[in-house]
Amino acid sequence: MSDSNSETGNSSTSDDEWGASQTSETGPKSKTDLVVEALEYMDRKYMFSSEREADADKHLTIDDMGEKLKRLDELETSLLPSMKELIDQLLDALDIKGSSDYPGPQPDLDLTLEILSKLDKNLKRTVSSGVFLALESPLPDEDHDHHLKKAKIFRCTHLLSEIECLVVDEIYDLLVCCMSVVQWCESLSDCSDEALLQSEVLLSRREALMSATQCQHEIDRLIKFSQKSDLAILQVTWLPPADLLDKVLVNFTNLTNPRFERNAWIVEDQSQEREAPREEIVQVAKSTIPIIKLARILLGKLSQLSRKEVPFTLHSAIDSKSVDQLTSAQHSIAVQLDRIGFTFLKNHRTNQALEPIFDQAHAVVKKISWIVESHLVDIAFHLVPLPHLLLNGVNSPTRHFRAQFYPWKQLWDVAVSRLLDLLCSFETEH
Repeated sequence: MSDSNSETGNSSTSDDEWGASQTSETGPKSKTDLVVEALEYMDRKYMFSSEREADADKHLTIDDMGEKLKRLDELETSLLPSMKELIDQLLDALDIKGSSDYPGPQPDLDLTLEILSKLDKNLKRTVSSGVFLALESPLPDEDHDHHLKKAKIFRCTHLLSEIECLVVDEIYDLLVCCMSVVQWCESLSDCSDEALLQSEVLLSRREALMSATQCQHEIDRLIKFSQKSDLAILQVTWLPPADLLDKVLVNFTNLTNPRFERNAWIVEDQSQEREAPREEIVQVAKSTIPIIKLARILLGKLSQLSRKEVPFTLHSAIDSKSVDQLTSAQHSIAVQLDRIGFTFLKNHRTNQALEPIFDQAHAVVKKISWIVESHLVDIAFHLVPLPHLLLNGVNSPTRHFRAQFYPWKQLWDVAVSRLLDLLCSFETEH
């Protein structure tokens, strides 16, 4: 699919169709009807695909990506800033920003239709640009895109995902809010209970204003996201594992609290329920907490969770596959720890046999340990310390990171060893 003709899903509707239905079976439509139809037409219209429409090419050069880099620049400097302006113009046209509570918004419906037409074209171009960057030819091979700068496939894929979140989560909500404002304003003109309807109009206006503010905030965030370094984007992908580790730590801490009440929805067989928590699971939970805390410390060292600038950058020649490996390692560590926690929560007040529970936990801890070992190797290989922070007498970045993480690794090995020994002791007893 060529770039010049690329649109996506229902967004290929022609401009003629935008204003084609000016009449109904009962006669000409009102301007309110036309605005509501335009908003309904745009709501849920812009469809996103996840299917690549071309094979990956491992021989692409930066010159081959020229058109994609132009589209990326258009997104950053034209499409997204224009979207912000159009949203602001839409608020003005609908009189949503007016300060007067009475008589309420006085929408300019002709101007609203004109702005919605422009916004529709902007959204079509924005969505098609995201799809073109991430899914259409020329498509880099994730193993061989280290030299493609902002056209690396991992960057384009994340950008498309961010565009989808903006449109589906924010823009659609704004369109619905604007629809509500228009409909309530129309009802206000012929309603007997004006006071009641007035409050509904004001509420819908406030909701539309909040939605528009959120849209513009997300547009600014998306522009900044597209301009981020590879490392900064990687750090964004580490935020969900960080949040999950926080939740896991809370769950394990609760397990060690004798006053912690069971979750009734977790216990599958109520007849197997115990009054008191199982001491063995409590002991294992206590021994798992240091591992969770160390996993959080590692993630904090690698990201900006401490709100301090990290003392390293990514190697400029890193490819998308390597970035994905750095992302997935942290995700896997958090998910595996959460898996153990769920098993313990489900069984800490039951009479289920302990052996399969601890067998599973033992296997998961071994898997986490292997993931961490591999992850540390990747870190040492791909992260480059800032020159002024290289340790004295250490000229190799790889040796620098091995030395930097050595104290952490010692604590990790001790914590893992103690947990595995405890699990083995319970397996022997049972």
